[in-house]
Amino acid sequence: MSAKKSILDLPAKVLGLIYGELTLHAKLQLAQVHKVLREAFILYFDGRFHRINVGDLPYEAWAVILEMCGPGVCELICDGLKAGDPRVDLIRKYCDNLRYMEVSSSADSGCGPAKELLFQHKELLSLFLCVPDPAEVLELMVDLPNITEMSLNMFSAKGLPQLQRLVHLTSLHLISISSDDLICLFDFCTTLKKLRNLTLNNFKIQCHGKGDMPASIRALELLGCEVFPELPYFPRLQSLSIIKTSWSKGNFCKFVSAHSNTLRLLKFCAKRELQVDEFLKILSRARNLIRLNVVVRKDDIITADFVANFIKIIKDNGVATSSRPLNMRITKCQFNEINRLFNESPGSEIIRLGWLDFPDIIRD
Repeated sequence: MSAKKSILDLPAKVLGLIYGELTLHAKLQLAQVHKVLREAFILYFDGRFHRINVGDLPYEAWAVILEMCGPGVCELICDGLKAGDPRVDLIRKYCDNLRYMEVSSSADSGCGPAKELLFQHKELLSLFLCVPDPAEVLELMVDLPNITEMSLNMFSAKGLPQLQRLVHLTSLHLISISSDDLICLFDFCTTLKKLRNLTLNNFKIQCHGKGDMPASIRALELLGCEVFPELPYFPRLQSLSIIKTSWSKGNFCKFVSAHSNTLRLLKFCAKRELQVDEFLKILSRARNLIRLNVVVRKDDIITADFVANFIKIIKDNGVATSSRPLNMRITKCQFNEINRLFNESPGSEIIRLGWLDFPDIIRD
């Protein structure tokens, strides 16, 4: 007489189908019954807990999930954790392969959870931090050389001096909660000799002192900033994104001109209405461009004269050819009409036109 079979004898794929019909609570209960069901649970959720947000589920659920799937968690989002939160212990105990972490806390929560998580996870490569006093957390990061990419939401500029010591950073994104924050690039950038990408969001930027920025910086993004009065020289700048940023008159054109030998990519969205001649002047200064993303006034650029002048400038710059055209992207609403004008204009084969939705001007 053949032995009786049970659910434990079912193939893993069939068990996966069963898990697919259950509520999360039932899944968790079933997974704790037997080792076979536990392994089927892990297989069913393969990769789904690669990135988790600890606020999505209650502690009891994470206690079971992280015990089984914690080693597979690579990206962690912790929003609103407070000192003594038991989820911090779960993360410390089971998530030992983290590569990216987001930690946010309010003023009344303090920096305790952020400091504890960072101290326990020295394998981290990338960090997003939003805490009321970043200075004390940044002190810890001096001993975390594996973290090379960081985004920091700043309630004030008081953490800037500590940034000077994070000499291992290759990518830095600073976001000001208050548009009144005034920063000087020389206050924190000159020691960051490995920094390749710098993004500043919602700052007033000034540059006291003389000298160049680190030669390692290849990409600069300014989003919603104000520049007083001008920026220093970036010796190897290749990519420049200027989104809704104010400059003193003529200084943006001057900055582009100073970097014309190295600048290859320009992403540009004017904060104010930009005159056609001003835009074309900027373009003529960026002689080595191979990629251009731009948002300007629709009525200004959809003219045959603009297109003719644009093509002439690109041709005179001498970089784009029919076999290696300039890649230009404009907003989708502008594309059809301006594309028609380009197609009707002689010499337009040196420009490859495409369109983008507005948010893509930043991330494209």
